[in-house]
Amino acid sequence: WEAASQCNLNIENLNPYCCYTFILCHPENNVVVNYTTPSLVYINAFNVIEPEINDKIGGLLPIEGFNGKYIDAISCASHEELIVFLETGTYGNLNCIPGAIVWNKNHRYKVFNNQYKYVRHLIACNNERHFEQNYLELRNEPSKVVDIKKYFPHLTLVIKNLENRIFNLCKYLYKIYAEYFITKAKNTSSSPLKKEIFVFIRSLHDVYLKDNQKITMKVTMEKIKLFPAYRIKQLLNEYDNHVKEEGSGGAISEVDEMEM
Repeated sequence: WEAASQCNLNIENLNPYCCYTFILCHPENNVVVNYTTPSLVYINAFNVIEPEINDKIGGLLPIEGFNGKYIDAISCASHEELIVFLETGTYGNLNCIPGAIVWNKNHRYKVFNNQYKYVRHLIACNNERHFEQNYLELRNEPSKVVDIKKYFPHLTLVIKNLENRIFNLCKYLYKIYAEYFITKAKNTSSSPLKKEIFVFIRSLHDVYLKDNQKITMKVTMEKIKLFPAYRIKQLLNEYDNHVKEEGSGGAISEVDEMEM
């Protein structure tokens, strides 16, 4: 009703003999496109009492007072034209079209863009927790990340938050590395580390020993990229536990980059 009111849709102005189809566009429904205001897209009207007249009305009956959107229609003479339309057309603020509804007389079909289906297969998740694992597998492939944001814009904020967590994780790991290998304020005998964290900072120290390379925050971030997704997930879990124990709300203070 919120969207109907926004579009000045009065049900008293609808034909009681027809079945109307609208697409509800609402800020709370952002799985494909982010909407800022609620609205309706009028896509079809079908006379259920006299179906033989439906070809004459062309799918849309005028609705008095309705100021919402009408479906963007295009005529395709062949399947090839439809494919080109799906893969090169635009949809709202996106440079893609996830799919289309195709009418052939009184029959209606739903056709998906193959690129959209491919990206949907990439993320293959039902919730944010599952997506996190899949994203960790894909984050080093920028083109795929761009496609995910393009076809599933509601995941953009999820990706941003996850990248912020990874950044804070790197600051946390670098701080530990500095304490154990630079200032040597701590040692593994008196202050043992969790296995996952020890493996990572030991691998950082190997970079210094083998290449005589200064260990910095940047090197730490590059090193985390080389770790398999399941190990990054383990480190994130350890970092999250640390945040809960410290009650720091996820923020790690800035760490000065020190030389060995």
